[in-house]
Amino acid sequence: MASSSQLQTYNDYRNAIRTMLLAHKVDEAAQAEAGFARTVDERLVQCIWYDGMLTNVGLKTLSGKPLEIVDAGRWNEEGGPDFRMAEVRIAGRPIKGDIEIHLNASDWEGHKHHRNFEYNTVVLHVFLRKSDKKTCDTLHNGEPLERFEMEPYLFPDLETIRRTISAEDYPYSTKTGIGRCAEVMTTVDEEFVRTFLNLAGTERMEEKVRRFRDQLYGEGFQQVFYQALMTSMGYKGSKTLFFLLSKRVPLSELLDYTRGETAQTRCLMLQSILLHVANLVPQKDIKHPFFDDETMEYINQLNRYWAEFSGYFTDRIIPPDRKWFAKVRPVNFATRRIAGMSHLIVQHSGDKGLFGSFVPWIRQEAERSHTRKTMLNLIRQLQQAFVLDIDDYWTHRYLFTTKKTARSMSLIGASKALSVVFNAMLPLMILTMRQDKDQHGEEFCWQLFNVFPKLSSNVVIKFMSHRLFGGHSRARALFTTEQRQQALFRIFHDCCNNNEVSCTDCIYLRAMNEKTA
Repeated sequence: MASSSQLQTYNDYRNAIRTMLLAHKVDEAAQAEAGFARTVDERLVQCIWYDGMLTNVGLKTLSGKPLEIVDAGRWNEEGGPDFRMAEVRIAGRPIKGDIEIHLNASDWEGHKHHRNFEYNTVVLHVFLRKSDKKTCDTLHNGEPLERFEMEPYLFPDLETIRRTISAEDYPYSTKTGIGRCAEVMTTVDEEFVRTFLNLAGTERMEEKVRRFRDQLYGEGFQQVFYQALMTSMGYKGSKTLFFLLSKRVPLSELLDYTRGETAQTRCLMLQSILLHVANLVPQKDIKHPFFDDETMEYINQLNRYWAEFSGYFTDRIIPPDRKWFAKVRPVNFATRRIAGMSHLIVQHSGDKGLFGSFVPWIRQEAERSHTRKTMLNLIRQLQQAFVLDIDDYWTHRYLFTTKKTARSMSLIGASKALSVVFNAMLPLMILTMRQDKDQHGEEFCWQLFNVFPKLSSNVVIKFMSHRLFGGHSRARALFTTEQRQQALFRIFHDCCNNNEVSCTDCIYLRAMNEKTA
């Protein structure tokens, strides 16, 4: 292996780990665990099915039978069909069983499921796009299996879903064993591991920067940042709806239509437009028994402003969708997040705009000398810019129909605000400095990234930490920053091929097999 002084890039360190693993004897039998490779694209299709990102009516199997999805099923985190205990109606007949998901229709036979008796429990083969002319598949027992192609029924469109879905938000196996690489990660010099994780985390941030760069085609920084903020307000399936809302109601229009009004009036106007386009305002003239006087007055205000602006937006209204509220805690309901966005837009809509107001501040701080402590203080200041403890109808509400709470609730809390700074503000700020050729400013942004405090862990972080380090005490000391937590996502994608079930897709294991072949 090359010395640490000869290793410079993330790929250098990956190759060094490969060399170390190749030096070990391969126990192929121990690695031949049950499970199948899940490509990024196939996992995206699984996410689409799980959150029902489909039109509500008119679904049909490829044989032409009407299809109704009653229950998508339980995401299977082990080997076998992707979703267990689902419930569908085909041609009006209720059917319970398992669902198998693929990218292409031909993958059923490509993966040999027609020869595997474990897949006899599958009641519907679901895939993104049709790749052959067959209308049905065949189970191991010879029974025909209905097919369903999702692409013609997607809502929103595939590109919107692709941009906004974060696969790590969805279930992963928490029973993964310790990986082959743990032997290296727990015995090699700790400085080597720290550097490898730092570089992997940097690569992960560069991915975010590239996504924003791609969104800039045809858009300005203000709109892209607005889109990023809106998307960050969502959770799992609702992220696509928030992104769609930001596209259907561009920031420039919101600012133009509400210019010259008081801050309070502008917030109400923005809430009226956004909530109506999101289709989240109760129908006019329908008084719900749980509507109190304050709620009725608020709805009347929303409708009065909507009467003024509806002509601009009526053709952009999003069809009713339960994903706005699905699988999310009430404090994070879409109504409250949209209200929070209205206040953020008003608070940061000066001459420099929603994003631009932060750029000169970052440039100014980049000229000063900073310690780790002062940089953490700057991060807290940025965080506070997005925390919303403010008086609003939604400060004491979850829904129009819920009673007013005794205690006020932040529209955007500290945890969400810190996530916004890391996932929206920081990558776009790096991109801004890079495009302006402000090397000093970009370096300062990377310094903030290097010390950024870790965000809440999710299942990917937990199981990848276990896969790489087991119960070794080294892990506790390593994962103190978000940079290193982000490294685990990058390693999971690059080295594990997104397979959380086993190490059978490990790039190092494949290299070993090629060497011994």
